[in-house]
Amino acid sequence: MPVPDLDAFLDGYELPVEEVPICGRAGLVADHARAEAAVLAARADAGLGGETQELLDNLAAIEAEIEASVIVFRVTAVSQRRWADLLAAHPPTSDGRKKGMRYNPESFDPAALVACAVEPAVTSEQAARLRDTLPTVEWARLMLAVLTVNQEATAPPKSLLLSALHLTSETSSTTPPSGDFLDQGSLGASGEQ
Repeated sequence: MPVPDLDAFLDGYELPVEEVPICGRAGLVADHARAEAAVLAARADAGLGGETQELLDNLAAIEAEIEASVIVFRVTAVSQRRWADLLAAHPPTSDGRKKGMRYNPESFDPAALVACAVEPAVTSEQAARLRDTLPTVEWARLMLAVLTVNQEATAPPKSLLLSALHLTSETSSTTPPSGDFLDQGSLGASGEQ
């Protein structure tokens, strides 16, 4: 096995990244569910007719509004030194220390988001406003992504799909190597159609 070039590895190293989509018009989600139910009810009653087409158009319009309101936050890890500095700059309160906390989430969370958000970039004021505006679950999703990229190991992925394609192409002389095995019904298909 050749000796790895550590300098080349470090020069090309990319920090872990997570993406968190957040819908800015969450109220439309309930409208979407109602519109979808109306389409299903109309289809069950009358099949696809003119009224059903109007319902489908309404559903599509709601989906377009929802999609247009989504912002995808792209967060990346920071170096171990920068993460340690962030933690040190936001020590836990005395009550938090008693609970075993490593930092004060009230000040640390917005600062960590500012440090890690790459797209869109987030200012301190915007981070505080996001924390104060988003529902708890959405803020928690954003912070979970920040914590994940900085505190969890990133294992090199292995694709089960590629493994199945490789196995299928080796075990079946009639299975096309292009991956068309999905049309054959199962991964264990003999190649007969």
